[in-house]
Amino acid sequence: MISLSIVALPLQDPILIITVMFLIILLSPMLLERIQVPGIAGLLIFGMLIGPHVFNIIPTNLEFTLFSTTGLLYLMFLAGLEIDLIDFLENKGKSLVLGLLSFIFPFVLGFAASYYLLNLGLLPSMLIGSMLSSHTLISYPIVSKAGIISTTIVTIIIGGTIIADVFALVSLQLISDYFSGLFNTAGILRMVVNFAGFG
Repeated sequence: MISLSIVALPLQDPILIITVMFLIILLSPMLLERIQVPGIAGLLIFGMLIGPHVFNIIPTNLEFTLFSTTGLLYLMFLAGLEIDLIDFLENKGKSLVLGLLSFIFPFVLGFAASYYLLNLGLLPSMLIGSMLSSHTLISYPIVSKAGIISTTIVTIIIGGTIIADVFALVSLQLISDYFSGLFNTAGILRMVVNFAGFG
């Protein structure tokens, strides 16, 4: 880890942390787009640089995790606002197939690589497979800027992403319950009921 000695790092003042975050959010896309690189790539690069493993400028504490979770939920909310519901319902079968494939292939590959190549246990391999099978709508800003967010194919992809995330979250919850000693018939039935109600 590289350490900067000018100020005490990581930053602890919430005002400084928010200032750094907003400067990066505003400036990094502008800089990267000048060289024909998507702005979202700049956010990823600068996020790695200011994180705990490089310059250690911003701590990954509970408050920062709350910011990141809020941003992810807001991104998914924006994607939901743009979806043509009629188009989505007409193509829900395609979204379901895409979602299942988007979940199964990364899960199987992640599990197989972890279990057979890395010699990890059954549950750790399942955990890695579940984590790899979850997706985010990180490309949404690029698609939205291109003006193709309302097309049928994008609607199918967004629907498939949501479905894949639901399956990934269910599998992660089952693994978490097993490690916590809550994996029992009652817990499984409760999850099935909740999942059916959600669907």
